[in-house]
Amino acid sequence: MPTKYDVAVIGGGAVGLCAAYYLQKSGKSVVVVDKSVPGTADQSSYANAGYVAPSHIIPLASPGIVSKGLRWMMNPDSPFYIHPRLEWQLVKWMWTFWRSANPKTVERAIPILAALCNESARQYDVLANDQNIGEFGLEKRGLLMLYNTEKAFQADHKVAETAIKAGVPTKLLSPQEIQETEPAYETPAVGAIYYTDDWHISPSAFCGQLFSALQKSGVDFHPQNKTLKFDRENGKIRAMHIDSGEIRAQEFVLAAGSWTTEIAKTLGLTLAIQAGKGYSVTVQSSQSSAKVPAILTERKVAVTPYGDKIRFAGTLEFNGLNMEINQRRVRAILSAVSQYLPNFDLSEAYQTQAWAGLRPCTPDGMPLVGRTKRFSNLTLAAGHAMVGITLAPVTGKLVNEIINGEKPCVETELLQPDRF
Repeated sequence: MPTKYDVAVIGGGAVGLCAAYYLQKSGKSVVVVDKSVPGTADQSSYANAGYVAPSHIIPLASPGIVSKGLRWMMNPDSPFYIHPRLEWQLVKWMWTFWRSANPKTVERAIPILAALCNESARQYDVLANDQNIGEFGLEKRGLLMLYNTEKAFQADHKVAETAIKAGVPTKLLSPQEIQETEPAYETPAVGAIYYTDDWHISPSAFCGQLFSALQKSGVDFHPQNKTLKFDRENGKIRAMHIDSGEIRAQEFVLAAGSWTTEIAKTLGLTLAIQAGKGYSVTVQSSQSSAKVPAILTERKVAVTPYGDKIRFAGTLEFNGLNMEINQRRVRAILSAVSQYLPNFDLSEAYQTQAWAGLRPCTPDGMPLVGRTKRFSNLTLAAGHAMVGITLAPVTGKLVNEIINGEKPCVETELLQPDRF
């Protein structure tokens, strides 16, 4: 006999787990299906930079990224790389990305992203204070954007002004003030933008603790699942078939990160999501006194301190659902660290196995959150690019509000899945 639930969530990463959390809290019976075990290294929520960043209010598709991207896209050492391949969906995605990277689109997106980020930060407080969820390393230390060139620093003053107008606490720092803010960073940086209210977490701990709490609260899980087929009828999904049998549900949530597109294809849906691979290296740190995360701005590399460990993360490599480690790109990340933080001993980092994860990127830089026109009981929650950890709680909250017919906590017009 099939198992019946109110809601079936497909995807056990940060977004899927948060959707399950808010749905279960609202009284729904919930099941989560995933190809991996939540909180483990196979997931893209495992070892990313871990930023909870209210400062990230500029969408990926912004005017400046187009000119930079054209210079970077064919250089395997660059922060942004597209592996050459003939694929219609990639060509279409790039065309839509180019058309979206204009001031008007960005201006419309900024207040929505700001509202999403602020609400998500509030929800992180809720999750951190939930006695059923264990510690996941939530710290409010801010985020330093370090600049090695005066040209880049001056150019991003406009970004700082935009952040201030959007209500994001922001400071411009001199080299001396950088040293005072984080003495562990002995850096040649000419200046920094300091977003004082940004947080960071351990993403693996967050997913692992949420997974454990949801299991204890009655949410069912089917991890390491290899089979996923759907029964459809009259504009609704009636059931899905997995390794262990048939699951029936009133509502379905598709929150499978970069794999959302492949799953959607089996339902006859074409989604504008491309997988952007990122890498990270986490090592024991001789600079264990570092507390404040940083982004090495010109090279797009993130530095996240975790007590006696430190993580270096970066690159955006479009190469399909490809999880292979490109050592050349890993070395480019570590080379960037040497340029900005020459006092860091990276000998262990060069010997450490890198981790890779895929970010689901939409061409306008806004996630897909909402119901589809094709299926009245399917809600999408994907396409968060580099802000999946930042926006996971608010996305979960929105999914719950959509399914329960409640007024969304944030305006969702620009997030509609069918907009492309």
